[in-house]
Amino acid sequence: MPAELLEQQENKFLSRREVTAKFTAIKGNLKRDDASNMVAQQLNVDKASVFPIKIKFDAGRDSAKGVFYVYSNAELAKKHLPRYLMIRSLPKEERKKVREEMKKPKQAAPASAPASATAAPAEKK
Repeated sequence: MPAELLEQQENKFLSRREVTAKFTAIKGNLKRDDASNMVAQQLNVDKASVFPIKIKFDAGRDSAKGVFYVYSNAELAKKHLPRYLMIRSLPKEERKKVREEMKKPKQAAPASAPASATAAPAEKK
């Protein structure tokens, strides 16, 4: 499954590269993780800094196109990308653990707000 890099744009404002890649001879079984690995190998970067944004399969063909964001480090990606994109790029087992943690109810606030912070009723004229 070779990957061909079609386009690369440097987004200096967000400190990332926006890469468009074409995957050939995949026969409809391309996983996001595999696609990210191929792009990371082509660009000689760490796989943790490559995030798949969109992968579109061509109907009736054995090829697909994908858009990937390549950040200089993973911390910038956490700031810029929505959480669901971060979760979507995890392996299946880790993704399941993260989703279960999200479903757990959050801890209630330990104490209510002080009395001075509550709003007083409006006075009538």
